[in-house]
Amino acid sequence: MTLHLVRDIKDIGRFKEILTVLLQEGLGYYLGKSKLKSHLPWHHRVKPTLPINQLEDQAVRIRKACEKLGPTFVKLGQLLSLRPDLVPHEYSAELEKLQDTVPSFSYSKAKKIIEADLGKPIDKLFKSFEKKPFASASIAQVHKAVLYNGKKVAVKVRRPGIETTINEDLDILFFIAHKLEKHIKKLRRFRPTQVVKEFALWTRRELNLVHEATAATRLKELLKDNDDIIIPFIYKDHSSKRVLTMELIEGVKLDDFTQITKWKVSRKKLANIYFL
Repeated sequence: MTLHLVRDIKDIGRFKEILTVLLQEGLGYYLGKSKLKSHLPWHHRVKPTLPINQLEDQAVRIRKACEKLGPTFVKLGQLLSLRPDLVPHEYSAELEKLQDTVPSFSYSKAKKIIEADLGKPIDKLFKSFEKKPFASASIAQVHKAVLYNGKKVAVKVRRPGIETTINEDLDILFFIAHKLEKHIKKLRRFRPTQVVKEFALWTRRELNLVHEATAATRLKELLKDNDDIIIPFIYKDHSSKRVLTMELIEGVKLDDFTQITKWKVSRKKLANIYFL
């Protein structure tokens, strides 16, 4: 496979930004070995550095770079944290610290997306709609609302422009992974291009909220006889590729041991339910 910078990367400015952040985080050795630093206009001023020997140190630097580079890279780090078969344990453990929390976007933008996708004014779709989201992440943010039948719901709205942002970043990631695999022999066993390919398939699927709605509906049907597990009901007539409306269910995070203890939830029972 032959990749060409101008042909395969649409946003050269973003490409240089990514390389600069990697350099700032002390990963210049890999940029030099993979010939990537030559794409920086001031590459002749970049002094060659030795690789970071401790895996823990490398992992911290990569985690910090992901945080600086935004949604696509945070998502990639989160995927790798779940795949100790692809990266060393030190990497997966450090990347678990990545938090999928980013600033929310305006209510006017959320309203515009909802009305465009669902074909009605927002006040005709919902009896009430909280303008301030109660959760905000890389791909989407979530608002509380009430339907005209009185049901409380959570409305997930995809970030405006996120599809373009992620697709452009994926092109850059493919290019970088190809260079790393081609020029740095010891990285080949980690299969960088295969990792990016798997990540691209996962992320592009996540961008389409219809897939999430379909999976939730199917899971609810499969677990309908299990009283220990509640799957939110999906309101398909209030959902689309960019909007997902589901039953609002209050709860606590699985790793929030303080709240689990406060509500006297049996951890043993919880573990048995979760892993069965």
